[in-house]
Amino acid sequence: MSDERAVVLGAGPVGLALVERLVADGVETRIVTRSGRAATPEGGELVAADISDSEQATRACAGADIVYSCVGLSYQGWPEKWPPMMTGMLAGAAAAGARFVFMDNCYMYGPVTVPMTEDLPLTDYGSKPATRAKLTRMWQEAHNAGRVEAASVRASDFYGPGVERAQRTGQNSPPGARDVRRQPRAAAQSPGDAQNVDIGPWPVQCRPPRTERDAVPMGVSVPGRRVEVRRPFLVGCNTLGTRHRRNSAVILHRVATRLADQPD
Repeated sequence: MSDERAVVLGAGPVGLALVERLVADGVETRIVTRSGRAATPEGGELVAADISDSEQATRACAGADIVYSCVGLSYQGWPEKWPPMMTGMLAGAAAAGARFVFMDNCYMYGPVTVPMTEDLPLTDYGSKPATRAKLTRMWQEAHNAGRVEAASVRASDFYGPGVERAQRTGQNSPPGARDVRRQPRAAAQSPGDAQNVDIGPWPVQCRPPRTERDAVPMGVSVPGRRVEVRRPFLVGCNTLGTRHRRNSAVILHRVATRLADQPD
């Protein structure tokens, strides 16, 4: 039985997988969601809080030795919604004197033509990449100022148990590096276990990249799951008339270029 007390913010696929591991390791674990509802494993405490409110986040994180952020948002409203959430999470971890581990993705690099590593500079290109870069600067500044000991775990998109919906485009488009959730789960726990948290991001090892043609047989082999194949769509220069399509172009470019150097 561990003496450590952990708070996991968010109960999506990665958050729940992390909770399962923490509870199995005997770590006293509190799960925080906005609604106070989640399919949590037995042994975890479930509480409701809006972490974009610093006072609520502080109450939710009280008594923690480590705070894991596994929260996520839909694709709408990132520039407005994410910064207050990061402010609240950092405030909660700092008030508790807890380490802070942020489960992140790779958007902050923006479109690149080289392999993605932790040494790449942050970008200000595009709404979503710029937002993720801003979040990175926020927790790094808090760490450098001595307010909270912080680190991030960077993983690409993922599939696996608990992922109810996933969409891919095209039949043979360049594959993104899809991680199963158990890899981000283990990676998120690693900096939390470290005695001295490294401010640098912790990249997650990815499974080998797969195309849509590879993925369809994997999906249909799962009992009780349905795979839908729809008409592909093309995002081109003449279709960038809406904010959604502009964002889609940025995201698709990220997926298409990030593994351009990988063998077929």
